[in-house]
This record gives sequence, structure tokens and C-alpha cells, in this order.
Amino acid sequence: MNISHAFDETGERARLRELLLQRLTECGWVTLVEEKCREYIRAKEVENVTLDEVVNEVKKDARKAVPEEVKREIMNLIRDFVARMLAERERHGVPKEGGVQIEEIFDQPGPSTSRDA
Repeated sequence: MNISHAFDETGERARLRELLLQRLTECGWVTLVEEKCREYIRAKEVENVTLDEVVNEVKKDARKAVPEEVKREIMNLIRDFVARMLAERERHGVPKEGGVQIEEIFDQPGPSTSRDA
């Protein structure tokens, strides 16, 4: 089983999704994004706006508004999960996929946690 599959099968993805929603609610992010959506819909008039338009309008600011500590917490939990899965595979003698180490996965430049670009 690959790590992505294990992320789903163990319920870790669902658990982290719930935790993320909880953290975003606690910090007021959900309320902020809801208000931005309402403002956009009011400005365009509800009959003249599609869901895709609202999402495209609000998405960039919503991503920027996610607190760094929330991003960091979720990323660290994902890192921990991957490390546990790699360690478990190693204990069972399963070869590493492509010889990749966890440090190589997370220390590579890649997509940032905010997709603003």
C-alpha cells in the first residue's frame, strides 16, 4: 500500500480534514470567508452569479488568510504520518518507493502551502 492510499485507508485524511475545519473555525477564518462570499454575491446580485465565480473571486484571499500556525500544524501532522508509514514499511522490509526519504519529500521546493501564484 502506498502512502497516499494509507492516508485514506487509515482515516488520517478525514481526521486531518476535521481538525483543519476546527482550527479554521476557531480562528475566525470560516466566518471571514463566508462574509467575503456574501459581499461578492450582494455586489453582483444573486441572480447574476455562479458558484464558480464566487469561488474564483474569494479563493486567493481565503488562502492568504489561513493563519501560518494552522498551516504549520497540519503540515507537521502530515509529516509525522508519512514518517510513521515509512518507518513501518522499513520494519516490515518493504522497499522504499523510488528510494525516497521523508526529508527528500518535504525539503524539495514544490507547491507552497498557499496557492496564490
